[in-house]
Amino acid sequence: MGMNNRIWYLALFLPLAAAAQQDSGSTPLALHRLTIEAYGGYDSNVLGNDLVLGLYRGGTISSGVRSRSFDRMGAANRGGYLLQGRATYAWGDSLFGRSNWMPRISLAYTGAMGMRFAKDAYSVAFFGNGPFEGSTAHLAPGKLFATTYQSFSMGVEDRNNGSYVELSVVNGQNFNAASVSKADLYTALDGRYLDLDLHGTYHRSDTAAMSYSLGLGAAINLAWCRTLQLFGASAKISLGVTDLGFIRWNGSTLSISKDSTIRYEGIEVQDILDLDNLVIDQASLQDSLGLGYRKGNFNTLLPFAAEGRLMLGKLRRAGHLPGLYAYEISAGQRYLPGYLPLVGVQRNFAFSSRLAGHAGLTYGGFGTWRATAGIDALVLDRFRLGIHAPNVIGLCSEQAPGKALSVRLEMAW
Repeated sequence: MGMNNRIWYLALFLPLAAAAQQDSGSTPLALHRLTIEAYGGYDSNVLGNDLVLGLYRGGTISSGVRSRSFDRMGAANRGGYLLQGRATYAWGDSLFGRSNWMPRISLAYTGAMGMRFAKDAYSVAFFGNGPFEGSTAHLAPGKLFATTYQSFSMGVEDRNNGSYVELSVVNGQNFNAASVSKADLYTALDGRYLDLDLHGTYHRSDTAAMSYSLGLGAAINLAWCRTLQLFGASAKISLGVTDLGFIRWNGSTLSISKDSTIRYEGIEVQDILDLDNLVIDQASLQDSLGLGYRKGNFNTLLPFAAEGRLMLGKLRRAGHLPGLYAYEISAGQRYLPGYLPLVGVQRNFAFSSRLAGHAGLTYGGFGTWRATAGIDALVLDRFRLGIHAPNVIGLCSEQAPGKALSVRLEMAW
């Protein structure tokens, strides 16, 4: 099995062994606002960039690179990625007879994955089970959820403070979901047989269908924003949730539920101990381990995000970009395995009336401590561009875990 497939073997073996977007405008009294947002990134508390990028690029990954990530591992190993794009258009100065209400629509794309995995599962996937000859590898507990979906939303927004509500129709493109409470793999001496004590479930969309739509669902997006006085100065608080909803996948969805011990004999010693050429394809491995699918509809929750943010403090420079405060404190959570509550603090700086920057510190998500930085610029009085790096060290390092970048472009008129 090629090295570039082994991270997927790690994620696949779990089943086989089985932040709210606040896009209220910087110019809230404009009659039209178009906002385009994009985010791409992955993170982990243990998997280094040299390993992840090596898997993505393909080819041979050295033992040193694999060992460096392995040496970081303990009892709580996590990782995941998020790819998002969203375009939102809001317009008007009244709706349903309510002054300052404005309609809004949005189109969004989301690809997300989160996982928790055992250290032994990584060891077997990247080093083979030779080290476990005559002993048991504990490949669980573990959990995995990965999905891709698109949404179309319609709603209403308060022009004065940016609060809004949207209802969404969701198209489910694909998903994989696994939960394994126990997966003990015993490798006999000289690789004569394998014993797998397996307790877990696995569900996935029908990949053979080659369809753009394998499920339909619904969701709601909410944001509540208010200004207030705090410590004698103006402040703003916002609470929001994005993609709070579900997808019902079609009747061709495949499921496995296993609670038994499986013995497999007849694999050649060298194949067992180094895993090369052991897994020809997914179907052959399932047949070998006695795992059979059943078909039927299945429901999943979306990987929704909830966030609260407090903005406070006055910037020293007068005439700075609108809506900018000196400090921001945030806390959020995303519904994905391995994702911890993400808390952060941020300091904003006004360099001129058209340019601002920020630096901060966060903890949580799929990673641990992360330094953040970004810029915010006003261009031609109508365009506002923001670039944010959620993991500055990871973005520049080949060995530190995680890389991510987000871009936001807003046009108001």
